[in-house]
Amino acid sequence: FDIAHNGYTILYAPDVIVYHHRRDTFRGHLQQLYIYGRDVATLTKKEFSFNKLYYVLPTVGLIGLVLGILFSFFSFYVRVIFPLIVFFYLIIILFTSIHDDLRTTLQVWATSISSHFAYGWGWIWGMIG
Repeated sequence: FDIAHNGYTILYAPDVIVYHHRRDTFRGHLQQLYIYGRDVATLTKKEFSFNKLYYVLPTVGLIGLVLGILFSFFSFYVRVIFPLIVFFYLIIILFTSIHDDLRTTLQVWATSISSHFAYGWGWIWGMIG
């Protein structure tokens, strides 16, 4: 963001390889995504732009989940529609998680869902802090 904001150009170099440090544990992975969400929110607060709104999608999902659970106690329509929305989300994530064996598929599925929550929670804290 700072490079583009300061008028510099980012060049594409197809021969450059970037190695991202991945965490060795599930907890470390979730912590990495939490921090990433928090930092993206901080950058978003600093310089808001409509073309960066996709960064907030996991947070919208997290807030939607919490509100859907709460409102389902009070509204028949939410009680009917909300589980369908959650079901479609879970199915979409499942289809994007399919691997050769069932165990890996379920692990990727659960990790993807948890990653969305960790990033969303980090984004919330980044906006508050």
